[in-house]
Amino acid sequence: EPQLVSLCGHKDPEVRRLALSVLAKSGRAAALARLEKALADDDASVRSAAIVAAPRWIARAKPKADDLALLRNALAARLGAEVWQERAAAAARAYY
Repeated sequence: EPQLVSLCGHKDPEVRRLALSVLAKSGRAAALARLEKALADDDASVRSAAIVAAPRWIARAKPKADDLALLRNALAARLGAEVWQERAAAAARAYY
């Protein structure tokens, strides 16, 4: 897990996307901070990967209400994204 957390901060966006996806599927608590950070990443593909990964993590981690609220707020912030695909993806996952 520490390697995955580290790779979520890698300089290559593809590495960040893949590491984030695997970490979210693990359901580990460490994924929460990385998902939040990825939702604000400079790279649109990493943000999109985080939007897709968030519900997977929620389903596996069964987070506490406070943690769930943090992630929902980060997802909701993407509803104002410049890229319409990002807004649509966030809206599709807003019910989590």
